[in-house]
Formats: sequence, structure tokens, C-alpha cells
Amino acid sequence: MTPPAEPGHIIALFACMKRTRLFFFIALLAINCSLPTPVTAEVLYYLANFQTSEWTLSRSKIQCKLAHAIPGYGTATFFHSAGKDLSFQLVTYHPSERSEVAYLDAIPPSWNHRNFTRPVSSPTRMATHQPFSLQRTETLRLLYELEKGLQPTFTQTDAAEGTEPLYVGLSAIRFRTAYRYFQDCIASLLPFGFDDINFSLVHFETAKEELSEPAQKRLQQIAEYSLADRKVKKIVVHGHADWVGKETYNQTLSEKRSTEVVNYLIRQGVPKSMIQDRNGS
Repeated sequence: MTPPAEPGHIIALFACMKRTRLFFFIALLAINCSLPTPVTAEVLYYLANFQTSEWTLSRSKIQCKLAHAIPGYGTATFFHSAGKDLSFQLVTYHPSERSEVAYLDAIPPSWNHRNFTRPVSSPTRMATHQPFSLQRTETLRLLYELEKGLQPTFTQTDAAEGTEPLYVGLSAIRFRTAYRYFQDCIASLLPFGFDDINFSLVHFETAKEELSEPAQKRLQQIAEYSLADRKVKKIVVHGHADWVGKETYNQTLSEKRSTEVVNYLIRQGVPKSMIQDRNGS
């Protein structure tokens, strides 16, 4: 880039070329040229463009994840787990040391002049690698705005001194097709989650060791979830009987009940190595 001429040189050149009556005008021009020119700071706006915008689906019977990489900033992810509500998380490479109230708006892309910016919410930016976590209502609003082709954008301050505005947007490019697959995944999730089956109680009739229909249904759920979730490494079975009757009889009944539970789980496809039988009266 060619450096600009200094104002003194301009005055000398113009003064030699122009008549005397124009001198004051030339001098005024030189003074204006010598004033500092205001410089507009570059806006920190993180947003995937047409080439980089991708939405990636990870699916199983217990969880659906729709992830979107934001170049230079981090990853935005929509979650839906079995037995739980829809949620959203934004993870960053460079967390701020300050928590603050931010702004979430739906902004039309630069080529869309028919829509206008609309406010969505004012979430709190946390001072962690996961600055934003949204629950069902706000998450649904993000999905709706993306489906309409808008760019949900978080406005916050930078992670350094906190003196400059920082914008983080979700691109709607290639979103709709991925969202359809995400919806299909949600429809195929198990209707119950880990918290629904953990510490399950399987009831038996008095002095009986046969499984009732409700007991069988619960064991089917335990088996189905355990086979779908790789994090489940062990199923522990405790067999018990009430205190009525002789102790030896109750101990034998407890053992028979836990054995019945173990055998039923195995018949549902659970490997025997995953089951630990701890019966007691």
C-alpha cells in the first residue's frame, strides 16, 4: 500500500499552482487532512460460512446429538436423551473468566432482506468451557429459527478484557436436512432413561417366586436399556424376603427370587457376565 502524502507537501504544491485568493481554502483543506482518521475496530463474529457449515448427527436408542462446528470458537450441540427433555449446549475453546448476561437474537443472513432481527432470550454466559446451556423452551426456539433460515446469534463480550462485543452465530446452511434426521432419531428413542430404571424394585407376591407381569415389564426395560447404553457395565441383583416366617425359609426364598430375576434378564439377551447376584434375607 502506498503511504499517503504528508499535508505540508500538498500545501506547497497547491500554493504554487493556485492563485493567492485560494490560499486559505487550500490551507483549510490541509488542516482537515492532518486530523486523525477514525478507525473502525474489526468485529469479532464467529460464524460458519457456506464452505464450512456442517451439521453432524450422532444417534443411538438412548441419545440423539446434532452438532455444529463454529470455526475459531467451538461447537454448538442439540441433545435429546431417552427419558429427558431437549437441550442445547455451546462449548468454546477460550472460556471467559467472567459470568455475564448475554443476548440471543435470531438474525437474518446478509442476503435475506425480508426478515428482521428478533430477540430470543437473555441467557447467562457462564465462566466455563460451556458458557451457554439452554433448556427445552429456548432450545425449541433455536430450532424453529434455524428451520426458518435465520442465524441464532449470541452477543457477549470478549474473553480477554471484556471490552469488545463478540458475536457467535449458528449457521442455517445445510441445517434442514440434518434436522429431519435428528427428528427421526428422537422418534426412535427409548421411552425411558437410566434414571427411570436405576434402583428398580421388582415385587413378588407373598411366598411366591414367579415374576408378575409388571415385574417382567420392568426387567424388559432394564435389559433393553442396558444393551443400548455402553456405559452400563454391571447389573446388580439383590433378592429379599420380608421378616415374616423362619429365617432359613426367607433366605431360600430370597435366593430363588434373585435367581428368577437373573435368568429372566439372560433370556432377554443380557450377558451373564454383566449380572451380579447378591441375594439376602
